Amino acid sequence: MDNEDPFDPNIVVPGMPSDDEIRKSLVASADVLMFPTHNSPPRQRPFDLSGYSAETRDKIIASRLRVGPGEHANHYQRAVHNQFMKHYELRREADRLTDDLTANAGFDPVTGDPIFLYSPERRKGIVDELARIADELKRIEGNPGRENLAKELEIAVVKEKAAYQRRYIEAEAQRRAQTNAMEDRIQRRAADIRRGSVGLNLANDVL
Repeated sequence: MDNEDPFDPNIVVPGMPSDDEIRKSLVASADVLMFPTHNSPPRQRPFDLSGYSAETRDKIIASRLRVGPGEHANHYQRAVHNQFMKHYELRREADRLTDDLTANAGFDPVTGDPIFLYSPERRKGIVDELARIADELKRIEGNPGRENLAKELEIAVVKEKAAYQRRYIEAEAQRRAQTNAMEDRIQRRAADIRRGSVGLNLANDVL
């Protein structure tokens, strides 16, 4: 969330993984089978598809890709999914345009050549649009697509470190609160004992 405390490099947290360790973990989590579904915590291991047929496995993977990672997904999982969906939608549009390009209303009875459904001008526009999509797909698959993901990975590393700091600070605050509460009780009890001792001494003086 944007209102969460950002990473503070001046706060040293014992046991925090190195940047390389965090980066490696994030890259591994970008597998679609590692995406946490909605209302589920981050996955520690990939969703097991070993008991399913190949057809069912493909359907599960496709479904998870369409739905995307849930609210507990990390920043890199969302970035990878967003880029995948851009690629997926472009491929769908290319398939649709290819169907339009080859669509025909029948065949010439003399030559046997197809009678295309769309005019030459429209078909040229489709070819131009397919070329644009092909170029965009190359940009996603290569650069700047890879460069963008590399940047998102570094952002994700910082976010994970900030989350690690927040968890540590929260745990330490809880521990200190319990310690302080115990200290307060000890101090109150000590005060009671002191008051009791004073009262006992006064009684002895009277006797």
